[in-house]
Amino acid sequence: MLAERLATRVLPGLSMVAISFRLWQALGRAVIPYQVDYAEGTILASAVRLLHGEPLYPTPGPLPYVLSPYGPVGYLLTALATKVCGVSLLGPRLLSVAAALAIALLIVGVSRAVGGTRAAGALCAAAFFCSPLIWIWLPLLRVDFPAVMLSIAGLYVFARRGRLSLASMLFVAAAFTKLTSVAALVACSVELALERRWRDLAVLLGWTCSLGLAVAAALGPNGLFHLISTHHDAFEAGRYLHNGAIVLGGSFALLLAAGYGLAIGCRPWTTGRVAWLYLGASTLLTLTAGKAGAETNHFIEWAAALAIVGAVSMSCGIRQGGEAVPVAAAVLAMIVVTVGGAWWRPRHDVNVQGCRDGYDYLRQFPGERVLSEDVSALLLTGKPVLASDPFAYQQVTGVAWEHGGLERLVAAGYFDLVLVGDESFQAGHRPARWSPELSRQVLNRYQPVQAFNCSPTLGVAYMRRESMNTALVRTP
Repeated sequence: MLAERLATRVLPGLSMVAISFRLWQALGRAVIPYQVDYAEGTILASAVRLLHGEPLYPTPGPLPYVLSPYGPVGYLLTALATKVCGVSLLGPRLLSVAAALAIALLIVGVSRAVGGTRAAGALCAAAFFCSPLIWIWLPLLRVDFPAVMLSIAGLYVFARRGRLSLASMLFVAAAFTKLTSVAALVACSVELALERRWRDLAVLLGWTCSLGLAVAAALGPNGLFHLISTHHDAFEAGRYLHNGAIVLGGSFALLLAAGYGLAIGCRPWTTGRVAWLYLGASTLLTLTAGKAGAETNHFIEWAAALAIVGAVSMSCGIRQGGEAVPVAAAVLAMIVVTVGGAWWRPRHDVNVQGCRDGYDYLRQFPGERVLSEDVSALLLTGKPVLASDPFAYQQVTGVAWEHGGLERLVAAGYFDLVLVGDESFQAGHRPARWSPELSRQVLNRYQPVQAFNCSPTLGVAYMRRESMNTALVRTP
């Protein structure tokens, strides 16, 4: 009786406490008025273009060089949050927080729909929301959380035997938020095939293909170019293994929950099969974490799928008479350690004072032609964005860039100021977002004038050599 009461009342309550505390921590990061992650600026820039009535996917080539590598849904949601809260990072970051909370709720809903218990779902949802992986990316302005939210929402509709047309709409919206968010669609399609529900499979795929083609037609050739041609990243096995090791190292709670049912004899093909299919499909899609520039955010959907499987697995053990309370207590203990452990630090340790100095420097800088890795700094200080995504720029080929591209512009001294991240060219490094030729031209034509202890995207300011009229403040 005591064990049952603990499983049905105490554990869900403690899970809510853990989520609430992690939410409080996330909101504390959300109010930082400076860019923390590189993608924040590129996404915000595209959202601001929408608010100004400019095309989201313009013809590539003319200056300013605009590249929007994600689907329109994420940009539209960011533009909406920006319109409500003003041009800042706070509104869009709160959108990411809301999407992450929605994912946690959907984990409970999906696990319940496929045979799990509410208590196990709540515990695994807390393990997901409080995991080190999620903390790395929460509450940054990214498209990952909205994309996963839409994907799992489609899975929830499917698991609850809802309308397949609605599930298809959600799957298409997820894919046109981030193209790799198709694991739930794959899992549902395989499940229908295994159940021999051929008519339903035809309906699901028919709706999905029709809607997808309609959106693609609406985007036109320019939109498809932005979505497809900006991702020519080579696969690096070492990067994938490195990112995977980081994720696995912080996923012990979810792995314990998922492995418990298997250890006592629960079989994936008898209970919650679609959840296990979802985990399998999302595992395959984590291979995108091996492309150049990819990081652990490519495992977010995998972690959500693992949480659903963990809830189903623990529930199966309970039904078979297994002693799940010690396992649940161990999972909860891991959550507490993760949330309260002072040893855990976010991926980017931003120096607020250093960022304030950098943004003030840019705000007071008289020139308007600035090339910056920190695109948010341009937007929030009133400078025009002349290159919306330097990393995507170096991935694109076959474009006749006006004025010869960034390399020619830098060689000609077009930019009044060049802002790079924390890896200085002078130290013999080449920041990963800059091509070798662009790096060479910056060193030939510009000289460092100021260093900022801010973030990986705002570290050193370079000015044209002939226009320097002040001494170096600090050589990076």
